[in-house]
Amino acid sequence: MENQNGVSKYAKGYEGKMVVILFCVFGFVMLDRQALNFLSVFVLDDLGINTAQFGFILSGFAFTWAISGYLGGWLSDKFYNKKRLFLGVMILLFSVFSFSTGLAKGYVSLFAIRLIMGIFEGPTLPLAQSILIAQSSPKRRGMNMGLIQGTAPSLFAVVFGPIVLVALAQAFNWRMTFFLTIIPGLILVLFIFKTLKEPYPDKKKPEVEAAERVSPLVVFKNRNALISFIMSPFYIGWYMLLVCFAPLFLVTVKGLTPTTMSLVIAAMGAGGVVWGVVVPALSDKFGRKPIFLIFSIFSVVTPIGLLYVPGSSVWLIAILVFVGFSGVGCHPMYMSTIPSESVGLKAAGTAIGTIMAFGELGGGVVGTAIAGILGQTYGLQSILVLDLGMAIVCFVLGIFYYETAPAILAKRAGNQEAVA
Repeated sequence: MENQNGVSKYAKGYEGKMVVILFCVFGFVMLDRQALNFLSVFVLDDLGINTAQFGFILSGFAFTWAISGYLGGWLSDKFYNKKRLFLGVMILLFSVFSFSTGLAKGYVSLFAIRLIMGIFEGPTLPLAQSILIAQSSPKRRGMNMGLIQGTAPSLFAVVFGPIVLVALAQAFNWRMTFFLTIIPGLILVLFIFKTLKEPYPDKKKPEVEAAERVSPLVVFKNRNALISFIMSPFYIGWYMLLVCFAPLFLVTVKGLTPTTMSLVIAAMGAGGVVWGVVVPALSDKFGRKPIFLIFSIFSVVTPIGLLYVPGSSVWLIAILVFVGFSGVGCHPMYMSTIPSESVGLKAAGTAIGTIMAFGELGGGVVGTAIAGILGQTYGLQSILVLDLGMAIVCFVLGIFYYETAPAILAKRAGNQEAVA
């Protein structure tokens, strides 16, 4: 098979390099996004910000992430031959505003900086996944997408993030920690332009020209895409509430020190690293729907463990959050793999961007704002109860998916031919 560059689409070496670069890109994006959450115990006290205001900062960031994510996905399908360029520019710009976070003087300035930063971070996932979909071999598509969207953010943002960022904040201060984030951003921009290839450099390819006519309403014309669209606010909400408020909950309610808290959050992230690739890889072999349902129900374990295990049983909490974070492995499936396989590759960027945008608006904007108000009014425990409910909703919605895994569909087609 040849790609638009006239060489084997899956030439030995390139697919692996592409996955590594995009793995680091989205891992760094999520590290930047979650850095404020892990450093909240330092930032909130220093700037005089309360829990409700913190929730509004997070929801404001999610709002601009959502809008720009939708536009980025649509543009990545319309200007299909400029995906690498868009991605590199977005990484450069959000790195500048991540640096600027360290300059915040209070609630208003921090809110404004994070608002602008969300504009440039939002398009990175639909851009990265649309590049990946076009240049991944079908038998590795689910695993590759899981590595990017499940394992990468868990490894960078939840395993290394709390440990490294808290250590830097304690050794120096939280401002210096944000100043340092510009360095990996600049390195990634260099690798994007040096190594990545445009998936559709030839404008005359008929299958690509069709992408220009993709309707922004494509997700409403396909059952799987529509289910993912409805589910997205709940699954993003489940994830965001945990990574945003669990660090604060563990310190202020469970009584853990910031260092011990960072280790528990790292255990949660380790679960995301493992399950983020294992779950999508299993779905390549055994089917998207059954694997989604099995691991989606495990999502309830993390909020239950945080709520009901005493702070003195740190190791038990760590084990439960590790197991429960298997729900991270479902994220690339409902947001990227299942809808892209359902609507077709030419509309993948639009579908992913639309689903992500609605999820961010519902789960990231509304969800975190409501959670902040609930936490301020009824205590941080109420946030985890809300989180538990979101996980249950996702499992129920997953029952209505139909299967899209290429291996399973090929097997079914073979069985039907045998019967005929």
